[in-house]
Amino acid sequence: MSKKRRKKQQLNHVQPQPQNLPAEKINFTPLKWILFIVFVIYLPTLFFDFTYFDDNTLILNNITFLRNLGNIFAAFQMDVFHLPQHSASYYRPLLTLSFMFDSLISNTSAWFYHVSNILIHMLSVSSLFILLKKLNYSQKLVTGATLLFAIHPVLTQAVAWIPGRNDSLAALFVFTTFIFLITYLKEAKTRDLWYYLLFTTLALFTKETALIMGPIFYAYIFLFEPKKRFAKETFILASGWIGSLLFWFILRQLAIGSASGYTISTILQSGINNWPAVFLFIGKIILPINLSVLPIFADSNL
Repeated sequence: MSKKRRKKQQLNHVQPQPQNLPAEKINFTPLKWILFIVFVIYLPTLFFDFTYFDDNTLILNNITFLRNLGNIFAAFQMDVFHLPQHSASYYRPLLTLSFMFDSLISNTSAWFYHVSNILIHMLSVSSLFILLKKLNYSQKLVTGATLLFAIHPVLTQAVAWIPGRNDSLAALFVFTTFIFLITYLKEAKTRDLWYYLLFTTLALFTKETALIMGPIFYAYIFLFEPKKRFAKETFILASGWIGSLLFWFILRQLAIGSASGYTISTILQSGINNWPAVFLFIGKIILPINLSVLPIFADSNL
């Protein structure tokens, strides 16, 4: 065999070397414009006062507690209204901590609380933008969906009403948790796992509705990541979710115990009674008229 032919055969057996291609950079220009629009739309809220609908109880009546940083851990030991063993207890310590930060700057003046509401909404908008990009949607769809979320009238109460920030905070942490779940599934980096656990825990300590994260995330894996259904990464994520859930549940029980008005039976009964409201809320998203700050199903219409 000639040297030339032997050399050609050797070249044919050479395996191509994997290339470390740089990750696709996200174009943040549309997001910058969306955030500018959000700021312009909600700028008037900076001049709003307290409504004296929950904000007086959460902030004004507890301003001494909020302005004492020594109470940071105490926020995890009581319900959000600072009413121990109250029958309608809500365990939302992250909301209390956000008010503590604001109170150090503006005390009982409402302006900075409204600044924080806008900033938190901007962060949740940004996290949604990044999440949709992580899900590989087109730039047009990502921009349109993010803009709709950013300025939709249905979400006005979450920004204009100071206590409404709880929904924006929950959205921020849920979206961010989803981002790191997707990243960890793809890259299996320990750093992303820790971020996933961190934001999972923050979401749970923000609002009880974050409990829905688990079913949604693993439905995503089952439907859109079939190769990862029984992967090691999925079991690690599920174990982390259960661990965060137990941590939240134990602290919640220590703080309010059985004082909460919510039990498994009452939650199930509420779901049965109010399931038609899903269609109502979808209708409000499509046609946002006759909106209410706190809508009651019996008095609402499409």
